[in-house]
Amino acid sequence: MKDANNALPWIIFFRDRRCFEKKLPFLKVRRVRHHTFLRYYASGGLSHRPFIPGMLYPVVQLVDMLALTVVRKLGSMMTIEVERV
Repeated sequence: MKDANNALPWIIFFRDRRCFEKKLPFLKVRRVRHHTFLRYYASGGLSHRPFIPGMLYPVVQLVDMLALTVVRKLGSMMTIEVERV
């Protein structure tokens, strides 16, 4: 995943949404869920060592979930459900 681009979901489904809908009218975005505010970075992501000891992970997980309930768009990752209509 060295060539992964975390900006692609935002580019396709937000910035260029009209283009997506025009080119693929048979697909409808049903749900967008932002998640993983702190956990991904605290774990070191895919290529780094964890920034926190493993025993603190439950605390980071709790803070992550609480922060996302307050400001849902804080998440650094997205799960996008697309349905064929």
